[in-house]
Amino acid sequence: MIKKEVGKGNKVRLTARVLLENRFLYSLLKGDGIVCDVSSYLAVRIDLPVKRESTLYALEKLGTGIKAAEVGVFCGDNALDIVTACRPKELHLIDPWEIGIVDGMFITEESYEIATGMLEPFVEEHNIKFIKGLSVQESCSYEDGYFDYVYIDARHDYDSVKADILAWEPKVRPGGILAGHDWKVEDVEKAVRETLGDKFIVTKSGMEWIYHKEIVC
Repeated sequence: MIKKEVGKGNKVRLTARVLLENRFLYSLLKGDGIVCDVSSYLAVRIDLPVKRESTLYALEKLGTGIKAAEVGVFCGDNALDIVTACRPKELHLIDPWEIGIVDGMFITEESYEIATGMLEPFVEEHNIKFIKGLSVQESCSYEDGYFDYVYIDARHDYDSVKADILAWEPKVRPGGILAGHDWKVEDVEKAVRETLGDKFIVTKSGMEWIYHKEIVC
């Protein structure tokens, strides 16, 4: 488990198992566990290049101050990129954070603690909301056209990806962006093609798909 001492240097204790879940946290591994100062970690992490091309695309096309959501958050690493690059006025992070193995990743209680601990310094400024829930069910909480940008990186099986796209595409405003990860996964590609036709692009890395929603006059 992670032990947070909020107000006392904001330190968290991370087990070796949890550090292995995140390559950036893994670089801090020392022996069986480590006590790391989150503010020190963030000072190093924020200076690293934004990893996902979709985030840079959203920044270029939409600018800062957007309403954004990420579906499938895990340890919050991509959410941190969205915060530091796009400076959203709202960021809704949806994930059940259920314990178990999902698409080959071992999800633990610590995954949620890492995400909330890492993003805690930005919660107030960027109105970050951590929502423990299922993707399709939680999409019903929002009006159509509410978001400027929605990023999908939840379950990667065909039925789940298709359901996520159908649920969240209406929640993106005309001119907004819907994007997702792991394009090279066969089920992801199939679901994206069936739901979006040819109205999307694949990033240069071949890892992401991006759908820039048309403005209908």
